[in-house]
Amino acid sequence: MFDIIQFQCVTELQLQNLRRLAFAGKYQYQITDSILNINDIKQLEDSLDEDLLSFKQKQHIAQKHMQQIEIQLLKEIDSNNNNYYY
Repeated sequence: MFDIIQFQCVTELQLQNLRRLAFAGKYQYQITDSILNINDIKQLEDSLDEDLLSFKQKQHIAQKHMQQIEIQLLKEIDSNNNNYYY
């Protein structure tokens, strides 16, 4: 048996109200029976592959950029520390 969770867009006020109900144990969850179709899941995963690949490429570029910044900052810190006498 599988549980499929679907999210819905809500406003901030609606979210606050939903959380209040859930924490109070009064939220009425919408539960429906359905049949899990593995082919549908596979199609969804395949459609996400391109988006995921694009995200990972952007993430890799950002990581390299941040690494370069970190190296530069460490060099600056090191050169500043060499200017001090203990």
